[in-house]
Amino acid sequence: MSLFRSIHLATLLTQIGISHRIDTTSGSIGKRYARCDEIAIPFAITIDFDTLQQPHSVAFRELDSLKQIRVNVISIKKTTFLRCLSFIFRLMKLHLFCNVCQPNK
Repeated sequence: MSLFRSIHLATLLTQIGISHRIDTTSGSIGKRYARCDEIAIPFAITIDFDTLQQPHSVAFRELDSLKQIRVNVISIKKTTFLRCLSFIFRLMKLHLFCNVCQPNK
């Protein structure tokens, strides 16, 4: 059942142009989160035991804040898209700030 949910989520993310990878390695969720943190993956979507309950939801975790929220599978496209936009805007602000603090030589 979990594999079906993974493929379904992968399809939803592909529809909105979000690059993704399904981690099928063994190990605890903490180790998987640590791997994501090491390579600076901005978001992690986790299918867990709660996903199988009605209404179906997934754990959505952000690297910057390390906060985790439950997101209904139906709204995962919208949530992911909005979080990505927010992430991009934060990067743009940081880039502008760095250019102001360190003007070109």
